[in-house]
Amino acid sequence: MATMKIRGGDLDLVEYEFASFTPGENIRFCDLKKDYALLPVAGTVTVKAPARIHLTVLDMNRFSPDRPGGGGIGFAIKTYCTAEVACTASGLDIDYSREPILRHFVEVFRDVVGYTGGFRIRAQDHMHEHVGLGSTSTILTAVANALNAAVGSPLTPDQLRLLLGNNFVEETEAGNIAFGFETGVGPAASTYGGMTVMGDELT
Repeated sequence: MATMKIRGGDLDLVEYEFASFTPGENIRFCDLKKDYALLPVAGTVTVKAPARIHLTVLDMNRFSPDRPGGGGIGFAIKTYCTAEVACTASGLDIDYSREPILRHFVEVFRDVVGYTGGFRIRAQDHMHEHVGLGSTSTILTAVANALNAAVGSPLTPDQLRLLLGNNFVEETEAGNIAFGFETGVGPAASTYGGMTVMGDELT
């Protein structure tokens, strides 16, 4: 089990342990699981989402992989991730280098909305990983909105945002996933653009 220590200042030292799991496990439903009237669309849905710069976390003592939140400030920039999604009869075909993170959110989404068909997904991120532009949250936001549109938009943008934040994961070297740090700034900035000020609880 990996351990991370983060020092926010002289009096702020927090330590976290990361437990990995298989994509599709440990789903957080956010009270959104119910019967939706799904209307899968024909053809391919394409969504382009802007990346973000996250300026600061507001409460480092709440910044935790076990519980999203902590608040933050950030803004969208003109660097984009793109997702193409098509409904299929069954199965899951993902064309993306970081397949486990997409597979997990697809299982989250399918379980929440009750979709029993398959998806064909092609994703392209902005290719600037680990430099502070939120490649994981941006590609997940693009894919989430494309999945939603492909089955008739049963969830609102804010519901998708909460579902993403509570099920935000990063992949491990072994191909599993672990819950990551998420303040909600990334999905909000990528969904609405402009400046984002996020309080606790992704609100």
